[in-house]
Amino acid sequence: MPTYGNYSSIENVAPKLNQLKDRFNIIIKPHHGTEYGIDELEQKRMKYLNENFKNIFSSKYSLLDLLNKCDIVITDQSGAVFDAIYVKKPVLMYYTNSISNEISLPIKCAKKGYFVSFTDLEDKMQLEKLIEQSLNSKQCVKQNKLFKKIFCPQEDIEKNFLHFLSCIENEIFDKDFYEIHQLQKKQIGILYENIQTNNITITNLNSKLDEYNNKILENLKIIDDLKEENIKIKQQNNTLIEEYNNFKKQIYNSKSWKVTKPLRYFNQLIKKVKNHIKNAIN
Repeated sequence: MPTYGNYSSIENVAPKLNQLKDRFNIIIKPHHGTEYGIDELEQKRMKYLNENFKNIFSSKYSLLDLLNKCDIVITDQSGAVFDAIYVKKPVLMYYTNSISNEISLPIKCAKKGYFVSFTDLEDKMQLEKLIEQSLNSKQCVKQNKLFKKIFCPQEDIEKNFLHFLSCIENEIFDKDFYEIHQLQKKQIGILYENIQTNNITITNLNSKLDEYNNKILENLKIIDDLKEENIKIKQQNNTLIEEYNNFKKQIYNSKSWKVTKPLRYFNQLIKKVKNHIKNAIN
């Protein structure tokens, strides 16, 4: 369950994870920012996932169902860390080791050893060891301690809920978080509408393409028919030429042709004399 943007683990983790497809059944749940391709980088990431993994689930799919199906959640600086902790699934977290990340709550929890984390990945063997380490029962006990801290002990539920209601009534919560969420939601809505529009456009273009292809096929059939007709005419012409040559040969070899040869010669001579006299008079 990778996030998107600068903290995404797709480039660093996905290629190694891809090498473990024969041993593990890998389910990919991309962030909606990646799924809907908010920029060229996210489009490139989504293309890589589609080309290398089979089980890719849309953001429309129930996250709870996906979490129930899995044995471990591999993620990064994403809210997926706490989703996994809530349903008590072992977490394996990747993060970039930079000073700016020190404020990240998931990283703080990771550094305290509540779940397994890493900042570098040499090969698939290392990733496989990290997965086994995350599934270790002792590690799961540590993670469950974090569950109790984050999601309230039973005795504090009533107190915390009343405090939550008080914060709402007194407008203590920072409205910026709500506004940012609404902007993101609006952006996702626009992206989804654009996808729907593009899908309609693609459908129309495919329809036109099919129409043109059909016309091309019809024209190709006409061309093939014309070629066949041309071949037939050529054959007929060759037959006629052959018949003409045979007939001509028969005439030249006939007795009548041989007997009348002097007469034909005499006629040609008379024509030459007439032409000569005519030219002389002129």
